[in-house]
This record gives sequence, structure tokens and C-alpha cells, in this order.
Amino acid sequence: MSVRLEARPPGDAVARRVDPRVPTALLVVAGAVLAFNVVVLFLGAWSIGVTTDEPIHVDRLQHWFDLGWYVPDSQMDGVEPDQGLSGIYVYGPVAALVAHLVSVLSGTEAWGTVSGAPEAYATRHLAVALFSVLGLAAVAATTRLLLRSWRWALIAAAVLSAVPTWTGHGMFNIKDTPVAAGYTVATLGLVALSRPSAPGSRRLRLLGAGALALGVTVLVGTRPGTWVALLLGVGFMLVLTWIVDLLGPDRALAGHALRRRAAGAASGLALGWLVLLVAYPKVFGVPARLVAAFADSADYPWKDTILTAGITMSMPPPPAYLPLWFGAQTPVVIFVLAIVGVLSPVVLLLPRLRRGGTADDVALGTGQALVSVQALLLPLGAVVTSAVLYDGTRQVLFVLPAFAVSATVATWLLLRRLEAPRWRTALVWALGISLVVPTASAARLFPYSYSWFNGVTSAFPVDGAWMTDYWSASNREVIPLVPAGDEQSCHEWTPGERLLPCDDFAEQAVFWPTVGTEAAAEALAPGEYVQLSFNRGSVNPPEGCTQVAAVDRPLFARRITMSFVMRCDVPLQPYPAGGIDAASNGDPYLLWGWQAEPMPDVAWADGSHADVGFTLPATATAGDVLVMLDAAPVLPEGATTTTLEVLVNGEPVGRFSYADDAMRTLTVRVPSSVAGSLGDGRVVVRLAVPADDAPAAAGVEQRTLRLGSVRVEPADGAGS
Repeated sequence: MSVRLEARPPGDAVARRVDPRVPTALLVVAGAVLAFNVVVLFLGAWSIGVTTDEPIHVDRLQHWFDLGWYVPDSQMDGVEPDQGLSGIYVYGPVAALVAHLVSVLSGTEAWGTVSGAPEAYATRHLAVALFSVLGLAAVAATTRLLLRSWRWALIAAAVLSAVPTWTGHGMFNIKDTPVAAGYTVATLGLVALSRPSAPGSRRLRLLGAGALALGVTVLVGTRPGTWVALLLGVGFMLVLTWIVDLLGPDRALAGHALRRRAAGAASGLALGWLVLLVAYPKVFGVPARLVAAFADSADYPWKDTILTAGITMSMPPPPAYLPLWFGAQTPVVIFVLAIVGVLSPVVLLLPRLRRGGTADDVALGTGQALVSVQALLLPLGAVVTSAVLYDGTRQVLFVLPAFAVSATVATWLLLRRLEAPRWRTALVWALGISLVVPTASAARLFPYSYSWFNGVTSAFPVDGAWMTDYWSASNREVIPLVPAGDEQSCHEWTPGERLLPCDDFAEQAVFWPTVGTEAAAEALAPGEYVQLSFNRGSVNPPEGCTQVAAVDRPLFARRITMSFVMRCDVPLQPYPAGGIDAASNGDPYLLWGWQAEPMPDVAWADGSHADVGFTLPATATAGDVLVMLDAAPVLPEGATTTTLEVLVNGEPVGRFSYADDAMRTLTVRVPSSVAGSLGDGRVVVRLAVPADDAPAAAGVEQRTLRLGSVRVEPADGAGS
């Protein structure tokens, strides 16, 4: 590595350049890593599952087409947003519109109609990958401006691609990848505008204004509240360059240069703003709503907890939250170099305060300072204001492109200062290894790169200490492993809430037709259900549950879990002395098949069957028992008769014919061999109507049977 001086026109601050002969081995490695990760990016975008918030953005975009509001149905009050809710102006439609356009061009959607089909999600993921590539290109272009070398620009792009969190989120994250790419393009514009006056600077001003306009469109058009950070960045650029010019040899021209930069920034902002006014006039045309967008973004109503380094953190998280996540998910060498690069403007610009320093160092320090602002401004602001941050670093994903530029600049600076060849060689090797190792280890996680952790973090257990698949991206792979059946849930069974079926969640429903296609065919026992869980921290099955399948991947010397399937016994409650009244004390005993809210006197079922469960003491199941139920089926429209079948612990014990909907007391005799067949005194009573009488889909008005009470007594030799 050598440094040479070139004669440059007066006023051109960058006279010193890195010799283009960057180590060939490093260039080859960087090029291979970049190409490989871009291929992985698009393959993963096509094959990964549908993540938690994507169906919400499908809903948002359809409302934008229909009503002009990029707001989901849950936040709407008729044709207008519900002003009693917060967070209604947090998102804009630009990124989703680009994704929709890609789907339209691919033939999976028609313009104006947003599809929830798997192939439509896959094509929209390709658009997210394109935003990720835009971020890579912006990193390369910014580095080219700072270091005057396309070779170093290639290395910077490879550094970003080798951070698995970036590539992983680029496969699907419609909310944060476009924001990160837009912010990086905007920073490119600011760096271009900050360059010293020189021949050809008109091209830089055009680049600056154009990049700023594109950055505004993508960044603010996806998250409107980011306009504050953007304006602060522009203001910082103008003030910093003005001060640097005042302290330089051409201070008489400082005012002129300031006006030219301000004009370039204003034109870029104005052009971007015009695009946003066309795209979303209901927000970008109303200043008060933009203020609300910033306030809502800073205090988003999310109150869950996040597992971080084995610590369960509530919202807002402590100041250590972001450093821990960035330190755990950024390749170690890149992370260290990035910190050096982020802080380097202090060293590069400090001599200018004494009217010293070389012109090239001042120019590099000024541009790098703008990159450092991207890395630090919003994260530090979030810490100071106690903003809500969750799901790792994805809300500040834009820090990673700034890290990539900063790490490359730090490498350039260190190579320039290191005199001993062995140290320069060691640094080049370290950077090369920091590109290859994360790329190779993340490839083994495919397509779950966003769940990658570096070697230091992975030296300790990851499962149980960190979230991995916090956006359920592995649903496409895990749902076929879920045994097919009616009793399934995406949450642990709790009295009152009962089961929350996975296919009620839009992101799981996309792939639910594949349920059970790769699962072991073993029938569920009465009182047993299947639970699907995604790894937000704990992977230990709760009491009464056994893991039967999992999606996991190797990471260094460990395997980390993305999602897992369990068979679980409901923790049944003891039968109450006065019997079970469905309306008053039924919650702990009504298992599944029942509508959520009992009526004043009965519980209604809305499927072909519904279960009641409890435990009996060993003495009660030593002999036969009588089970008495006040129940009735709903007579189907047009039918003259129907039946209601009673099963106990899976065994049929009675079938009753009905010619009307009148409640009757049904008494069935249950042999002790049946009552005690599940062990531990567990008794599960199922009421079932003929499958043809059940509605195809459950709903409040689609009721099939009702239950008033359940009583159990010793048989004492009585007949049924």
C-alpha cells in the first residue's frame, strides 16, 4: 500500500490519494464476497417466509389505493383514521408502492389490488432486495467520494454485504431496509454537496441534489417522522462546511460556498418533497401530521419485552440495549474498525481549529463526519429521549451502511499511518477474514441471516439469551412440520383466552395449506394441542409440553433455533364441587371450539366440536361416573332432525337426537376404564355435531351447539 501526491488545481482539497493498487487479494476476496452475498440476498428474498408485519402493510397499501390513507384497518374509523389512536402517521407508502410495482411487472398482482398470495409476498421481497442493493451502491459511491478510489468503494460495499443483519433484513424487511437505503442515499447527497469547490464541482452539486431528492423520497416516504433527522443532517452539513471554510485558506469564499451548498440542498429537498406530496398528500400536505409522525415514531405504542444478552428488557430499553445488539450481530473486526471510523473526524478536523491540517484530511474528515451523523444521530437521540426500540437493531438498520463506510475509511487511515509492512499486512488479512467468515457462517443459516451472531457472542449460548426469529420468518419452513388437526395454537393455552389458532394470524395463514405435509402422523390425545412457537428467547418447552419438531441452523460450533413445534397437555383444573356453569365459572374448563365470550347463560360453539376438561380425584375414577350436560345442537336450516354426540377421553359414550333447538339434560355413563384412561384424573368431554352441520368458517353468527352446565357424579350402579 503506498500513498502518492498529485498536482491538483487550487482549491481541490483531495491531493493525496491511495494508490489504486490496493492489495489484489483483498480486492478479489471483496468482489467474491459481494457477488456471493447479492446472490444469497435475492435467493433468500424468494424463499423466506412471510414476516409478522408484512400483511399489515398489504392492508395499509390497499387502503392507500382505496381511500388515500396508508393506514391499516385496525386504525381506521370508517373512511378516516381513528384520531383516538397513536401511530397512525408513522408509515408512508413509497417502499410498498415500489414493491407493488415489482409484483405488477412480475404478473403476481394487478395495479391497485394488493395480493396476500405466497408468490406476491415473494415478488415484493425481491423489491426489498433491490432496496438493499441500493444501499450497497450508495455505500460504494460515498466511499468513492471520500477516498477517491473505486477499489476502496468495492471494499466498502463488500463490508456492508458481509454484515449478515443487513443481508438478512434485505430479504424481507419492507419497513426498515428501504429506510436504511434512503438514509444512505441522502448521506451520499450531503457528502457530495460538502466537497470543496473545484473543476467538476457542478457535477458533484447535481449528484448531491439528485441523491438528496432520491433519499428524501425513499427515507421520508417510508417513515415520515425521519424528516427531522434529515433536516438536522442538512443543517449540520451546512454549518460544518462553513466553519471548515472559514478556518481554511480560502475563507473569503466561505459565504459563496455556503450559498451554493444551501441551494443544492434546497433543490434536492424540494424535489423530493414534490414527489412525496404526490404520493401521500394526506400527510405530506399537512404540516401538523408530519409533526405527529415524528412524535409517534419517537414513542411508538409497543409494550412487550426483549431478551438481550440473557436480560429481559422492558420498554423503553436501557442505554446498553443498542450497543449490546450491535456488538453481538456485527462482525468483530468490522465493528471495531467502524467505531474508529466514526470517531475519526475528530482527529482529522482538529488541526483545522489551529488553521492547520492538510486539505485532503479536512475534506475526508468533513465527509466522514456526515457519515458519522448517520451512525450516531438517531440512536443517541433515541437513548436520550428514552424512545421505544425493539426487535434488535432493525429500527436503526441505517447504522450498518454508515458502519461499512466508516470501517473502510478507518482501514484506509490505519494503512496510511502504519509503517511496518507486517502490520499493514495483518490489517489487510484481518479485514479479509472479517468478510469471509461472516459470509460463510451466515450462508449456513440461509435464509435466516438476520438471526446471525458473531463468534464472540456465539462462544456462549444463543438460545435462551437472545431472540432469533423474532419476526417469524421461518413460518414457511416450520408450518409443514406442524401436525394437522383442529387443536393448534401460536400461543400457550391460558384459561379465558384458550387457543389462538395460528391460521388466525395473517402471516401464518399464507402457508397454512401446507400444514402437516412433513409432520409425523400421530393423533392428538384428548386435552392435547399443538403449539407453534418462534424463538423470542426461551426454547425450553413449558410444563406439559414436548418438542416434536424444530427449524434450526448451525452457527459456528452451535445450533440456534428459529422455531419449534410442541405437543402440549392443557393444565386441567380440578372439577369444582358445585359443577361447571359455562357462563359463570366455565373459563378454566372450556378448552377449545368455544366462542371467546360466553353469553349470560350459555357458551356457544362455532365448529363441529367443542371440549370441556377437568381433573377428578383418583377415588372418583375408581368406578363408573355419570356425566350430565345441559346442552343442545343448533338445528341446521332446512333440517328436521340433528344429533349431538358425547365423547369422553376420545371414546363415544352417547348420541342424542334432536328435532328442535331446546336445551336438554343429557346423562351418560362413563366406565372407569374410560374416565381414567388419560391418567392423573384427566377427563375431557367433547360435544360434537355432524361435520356437515358445521359451518365452513367460524363466526359469531355461525353457531353449532350450546352448553349450559356440566355435572359429574359417581354412577353407583345407575344406568345411563
